[in-house]
Amino acid sequence: MKTNNKIVNIDQKAVNLLLKAPLMSRDELTDTIYELRKLAYKRSGKRNVKSVMDYWASTAYFISMKSI
Repeated sequence: MKTNNKIVNIDQKAVNLLLKAPLMSRDELTDTIYELRKLAYKRSGKRNVKSVMDYWASTAYFISMKSI
């Protein structure tokens, strides 16, 4: 169960970073993308980084659309 909580925490952190992304400068955005890649690697391993980042992006998109 501890592993599942760790994954949920990583997901929450990543989605929060993405929700703040529109307010970031170019340098901050570059650092954020690097951080997201590291989190995705921790979450699922090297082969699934792209799919995990896509999942986070779609989740952040749906959350931002709900708030409008």
